[in-house]
Amino acid sequence: MTKPITPFFSFASKRLLTSLLLACLSLSSASYAEAISNTPGGQQTVAKFMESLARYITWPKESFSSPDSPYTYCLMGETAMYDSLSARLGSKKVKKRGFEIRQLDLADIEQGKDCHLVFLGAPGVAKLRETIAALSGSAILTTGDFKQFAAHGGMVGFVGTGNKGSLQINKKRLEGSGLKASSKLYRVSSK
Repeated sequence: MTKPITPFFSFASKRLLTSLLLACLSLSSASYAEAISNTPGGQQTVAKFMESLARYITWPKESFSSPDSPYTYCLMGETAMYDSLSARLGSKKVKKRGFEIRQLDLADIEQGKDCHLVFLGAPGVAKLRETIAALSGSAILTTGDFKQFAAHGGMVGFVGTGNKGSLQINKKRLEGSGLKASSKLYRVSSK
């Protein structure tokens, strides 16, 4: 009589494996689900933060073609921020500079290198790290609004819900890029 073939995984092992797989999938999408800019109120909050960054960050002079050339803010990836940011910054000036807002695809890394600030919308951790690595070494402020953005190598992460938010700053990454941040920016950030 032959022995019955027993499955490699027991039923309990399969359930555990399935649970772990589902948990990993939910973690990869959780960063986008928790993004503050997923609501109109959150988009306005992030737009206010992005306006403030122009006040509290100093870019090297060679980052601009002339003393009055605008800040170029680029939105990359899945983000609904364009309308809110354009409405907020369209006619404003900070330090005698206006704003130019661009929407770029995540694949447009080379165009991202022409930006002063890049806002990364929910690319997933692997793509986030790849994009940040491609932009590093330049005076480009990398920002995003999902959990642990700064911990994954971004410079300024916007965190919170609705119209309440705070900043998480990766000081080492920010200062290593040639950008200078006002001490006021560090005081308002969460640790």
